[in-house]
Amino acid sequence: MQEDLTHLEQLHRAAADRLARLEASDSEVAPQVEILEAASVPQLPWRPLYARDAGISLGAAVALGFLAVWLVEFFSRSEPEYVAERQPWWPVAVGRGGAAASPPLLAAEAPRLPAPDPLPRELTDAEIAALLRAANDDGRLIVTALLSGLSAEEIVALDWDQIDRDAGTIRMSGESPRTLPLNDPLRQLIIARRALQPQAAGAVLRSPSGGPLPLDDIRTLVMYAAYDAGLDGADEVTPWTLRHTYLVYLLRQGIRFADIGRVAGRLPQEELAAYMRFAPSQPRQPLEQIDPVLPALRHVTD
Repeated sequence: MQEDLTHLEQLHRAAADRLARLEASDSEVAPQVEILEAASVPQLPWRPLYARDAGISLGAAVALGFLAVWLVEFFSRSEPEYVAERQPWWPVAVGRGGAAASPPLLAAEAPRLPAPDPLPRELTDAEIAALLRAANDDGRLIVTALLSGLSAEEIVALDWDQIDRDAGTIRMSGESPRTLPLNDPLRQLIIARRALQPQAAGAVLRSPSGGPLPLDDIRTLVMYAAYDAGLDGADEVTPWTLRHTYLVYLLRQGIRFADIGRVAGRLPQEELAAYMRFAPSQPRQPLEQIDPVLPALRHVTD
């Protein structure tokens, strides 16, 4: 048994030596590896490049779209139509020095003024009377002032200091300064309003809060009166409609255009050109011979 044990130890040492030689030979044959950088998880894809490919696709689509439009226009092109127009013949007049005079301008070549804005409707005496009867105190004063030459902006800015009851005049300021006579029935309405505001100063027309009446309330009160009076097309009745009615009333009496500004204030040139068709062919009358009060206002007052 001792001999067997000795033999086994010899075999074990021999096997250990052989294993050591094998391991030494394998390490010499194996390739040498050096780690330069540790591995990491990529944040962007390496292939494909989506942004680049999307740009290329979009550019190609735009180019193909332009090409398709050009092809459609090219194949659907129609022949131009020629329209013969008759041109009037003008004799050529030769002036001094043998120079030919230029022909007169044709109608199509003459400069044209822009078309004026359409004028509002004109109210009849019956409509004015119904409007005054249906309006409240403020609305009646507004309608009467508009039919006496004041504009909506001037009514809003009307102050007690501008009214001279002793002289019977209203001194208007602003863009159209002038002095208007305080005729009936506007004078009666002013006297009645002053009786309600004996110590008041400032604006004649006041809002419920005590301040000056806004311009939008002027339009609203006129429209309310038109609806309450049962007028046809009540939504068309505005302060401009009443002012237009008064201007037409003055023009039909033959007032001179130079005197319109003394009664109704300054008018734009476009409006003056539009109002020329309302002027009669008879000779113009001076302002002193023009009745500034509409008959409808006198009848309602009576």
